[in-house]
Amino acid sequence: MYTNELICLLIANINLTIQILNIYKNRKKINKSNYKLYKNGIDNDVLKIQFLKNSTFDDILWLEEHIDMDIQEELKDIFSKFVNYVDPLNLELALWNLSKLNLDKSFNLKEIVNSLCGSLITGYYNVNDNRIRINYDIKSTLSHEFLHMASSCKNMTTYSGFHFNIFDKNKYIGSIGNGLNEGYTELLNARIFNNNKPKSYKTCVKIVRMIECFFDDFKDMEYAYFHCDINAVYEAVCKYATIDEFFTILNELDKYADTIAPNDAINHLKLQRMLYDIIKRSDDEEKISKFESIFYENKLNKFTENIDYKKLSIKARN
Repeated sequence: MYTNELICLLIANINLTIQILNIYKNRKKINKSNYKLYKNGIDNDVLKIQFLKNSTFDDILWLEEHIDMDIQEELKDIFSKFVNYVDPLNLELALWNLSKLNLDKSFNLKEIVNSLCGSLITGYYNVNDNRIRINYDIKSTLSHEFLHMASSCKNMTTYSGFHFNIFDKNKYIGSIGNGLNEGYTELLNARIFNNNKPKSYKTCVKIVRMIECFFDDFKDMEYAYFHCDINAVYEAVCKYATIDEFFTILNELDKYADTIAPNDAINHLKLQRMLYDIIKRSDDEEKISKFESIFYENKLNKFTENIDYKKLSIKARN
């Protein structure tokens, strides 16, 4: 779990921080602008895309026979909607993981009781054995975990999407980006499968929608997510924010994601104000306008806009 101690370590050790944030800079990425130029050629990625278009779901995924038919049919529907929505350049991890996916479900009385108490874990994706486990609410949970699967790459640093592990001299010291990752996963889940209505991590989703405004094109954040590139988020936000502010944002999001208790509404408002102050430094009217359309969805932001949040519990350096 990402902690305040970890933040202090990262801020105190700038060299380690830069190393972490640049982990993916040497990754070989597909040049998106060149896609149309070689789409009719024999590039391996193009062949993969053509294979996908000409293949059925069953050609790609072989589910074990014991998997219930209701889950199989639901997964096929999710896969179809996903392929129709996502940029073909973002399919690599999904195709790789789908080819050997493990999938199971478990329903019991304890889980139902937990759901009534608001503490149910409805499902999860484990990158170590490429397994989706569904406990409750098949449709929404399966599509959320499907997106984790489609954005996960098992290696020493990456867990999933924007959530990755941190090592110092090969020693694991923590992880970073869980809240950012869960919020963005559920944002995509709502967009692709649930008519833009998030069903989980709603506090994180709100903040992530604001972070998305820092990108020149929201599809760039999507590309970064499916290529496990949190560095792209850092670069977009830190055009206008300090390193301290960036890690404060990540820390607050991690707190929201890691608790089953109701989130601190006041602290949540302060984080929104902090992001608003940061994006106003851009002097980009289009970005600011998009941000404000989200910011003022909560009418409390209008009434509290004259409060200096920096004097309260969230501390950010100018």
